[in-house]
Amino acid sequence: ILEDTLFNECHYARHSAINLVGGVVESLMKGARQFGQDLLLAEGVMTREKRQFTLAALYMVRSDEWRSVAQAAAQVWKAIVQNTPRTLKEIMPILIRRIITNLASGSAEKVKVASRCVGELVEKLGGRVMQEIMPIFEQSIKSNN
Repeated sequence: ILEDTLFNECHYARHSAINLVGGVVESLMKGARQFGQDLLLAEGVMTREKRQFTLAALYMVRSDEWRSVAQAAAQVWKAIVQNTPRTLKEIMPILIRRIITNLASGSAEKVKVASRCVGELVEKLGGRVMQEIMPIFEQSIKSNN
């Protein structure tokens, strides 16, 4: 539910959701430092797929048109991600599926965020990203038909 709120039509709701996600992740990271394990992946806390889903949503919201929302998402991203290129490679299939879902949603806000995110990916990763995302786009389109 919280990840869905990251794409809410109301920018205040999106900003609040980012702050909540950041607070939860920060608490888990403090616990990880205290207990010496990655609590984000600890059994019963967050599966790898759920972690990737959350990171993909957070990465997308960095492209929000409301500057305060985008900045809050970027701040949380920087706090929890050590290596952006490696993390992007890890979450790319889920990120692309989320982008496709948002592009097809009919919500103007979701379409804008998804479009801006694709633009940022191409800008950041260049032509290399097209080689990575096109097979995922094709697979997603085939599985939806």
